[in-house]
Amino acid sequence: MLKVETKELLKKDLKTDSMDGLIIKNGRLINNRPEWTQKSGIEVAAEMRKEVKRAKLASTIADGISMADERKEMRDFFKGML
Repeated sequence: MLKVETKELLKKDLKTDSMDGLIIKNGRLINNRPEWTQKSGIEVAAEMRKEVKRAKLASTIADGISMADERKEMRDFFKGML
């Protein structure tokens, strides 16, 4: 009796046609996920790494520009004192 119930439960679970955007068709998984979820985890991690790298570079450039402006102001200030 237990084996029959287990088999029925397994069949019921296998009949679910959709699993997080994946469907089973002829024994194969078909990807019907939206475009943004079709990337693998490694691709997402690589993109995040690139974004962080770009953000750091932009921040470094912005800091350099502000330091150059401050130096110019200081140079002009001290030039007027002499």
